[in-house]
Amino acid sequence: MFDQGLTVLRIRGIPIRLHITLLIFLPYLAYVAASQFTFIAASLEIPREALRLPPLAWGAILAVGLFVAVLAHELAHALVALKNGIRVRAITLMMLGGVSQIERDDPEHEAWMAFAGPLMSFGIALGSYAAYRLLPAPAEVGVALLAFAITNAILGVFNLLPAFPMDGGRVLRGLLHRRLGRARATRVATAIGKAMAVAFGLFGLLSWNLILVLIAVFVHMGASAEQARSSTRDLLRGLPVARFMTDRLGDAYADESPRAVAERLLRHNLVGARVIDDPRGGEGRREIGVVTVWD
Repeated sequence: MFDQGLTVLRIRGIPIRLHITLLIFLPYLAYVAASQFTFIAASLEIPREALRLPPLAWGAILAVGLFVAVLAHELAHALVALKNGIRVRAITLMMLGGVSQIERDDPEHEAWMAFAGPLMSFGIALGSYAAYRLLPAPAEVGVALLAFAITNAILGVFNLLPAFPMDGGRVLRGLLHRRLGRARATRVATAIGKAMAVAFGLFGLLSWNLILVLIAVFVHMGASAEQARSSTRDLLRGLPVARFMTDRLGDAYADESPRAVAERLLRHNLVGARVIDDPRGGEGRREIGVVTVWD
């Protein structure tokens, strides 16, 4: 899923992709942001007549701005990874935020990599609030800056909740790694993540909050997938590739018809055959390739 999307630019060699779900979700997010803008403007006693742009236009601006902030959040993860010699395959912006596709797990640096994202969100929130307080901007620009600051602060706090695979869950696993080992730390972090996903889902259903329900599904699926991946990795650790090789290979000759080879493979329950260029096994027989039942 994360490999899909349109690559719009590259930063430090990292492809930045836009997933189709982002385009579908943006109008809804703009509506939510417009509602927040209207509420803040009313709280600051700014009359609607003082607004040069309608709230929905400001909602659209804030929605796009939020995903720029999410990109900065993900870039913070990626830059810490690059600094520690870890390759980042891509960053994908999608409906519920962003995903940095980091090539490998690094238990020693996971907590710092995970914490860098919320730290960036808090930095954006602080900068936006400072601009709201200090710049002599029009009233509606001030409302937008304050809304942007509040949204990024919420984003930072929410991401620090210890619900794996969110940043807080990864920070927790990184901190537990030294004490419990990778496998147990993952089990603890994913169990907490799934429990919090259930809590998010129930609260979202009771409050009719679609975004929270979708986040709950995403968190539960992500925690389950990581738990399965960790279990598989533990089972395979230390086992040589030879344990998984198959010896269900026969011989095929270069002058045989594909049908004859296929019938022999199926008859003897073989998965493939070595292709030999010397008819019927002379002294100069030489393997020139492999054919499988899927070919």
